[in-house]
Amino acid sequence: MSEDLVEINAKFVSPYTVIRDKDGYHLVDPTGKLLPRSYPADRQTNFIAIANPHFKRPARPGQVWEGADIAAGLKMLRLIAQHEWKSQVVEVDVSGYTRDEPIKLKTDGDCLINWGSAPGEERALEVLTDGKIDRLNYLFKTYRRIDGGHVGGLDITNQKYVATR
Repeated sequence: MSEDLVEINAKFVSPYTVIRDKDGYHLVDPTGKLLPRSYPADRQTNFIAIANPHFKRPARPGQVWEGADIAAGLKMLRLIAQHEWKSQVVEVDVSGYTRDEPIKLKTDGDCLINWGSAPGEERALEVLTDGKIDRLNYLFKTYRRIDGGHVGGLDITNQKYVATR
């Protein structure tokens, strides 16, 4: 080995989303590993944010953000990314995830859509993931909005109907 040779081993990562906590927005990769970039709370990003995690941000970049709520949020983002209406979702709120409360999707029209359990973790009598997606697709086709233009709350978890609040 030569004295003037510098060898670097690196692993490139791609930003996937941001996680919003009380300190701002923190960039993570698709597995939830913290990347070395954060944004102030008052700055908008082009990512759909996972909001209100239960665990603190990892101490340093490269560490995975702990919590089943973050895993559920990442699962939701992978599901949302497959649909043409994805740009209408600005946030996946996981604040209630560990307390058996619903995951909520916040739209750019200020509507909170009660999604319910994480995909594949639905409770008894809750509409399954495919049914929820069918409902959002129907609203999008009918109104060009997954919130149907509704401001407030929308619950898509009931087997028989979609409820507004």
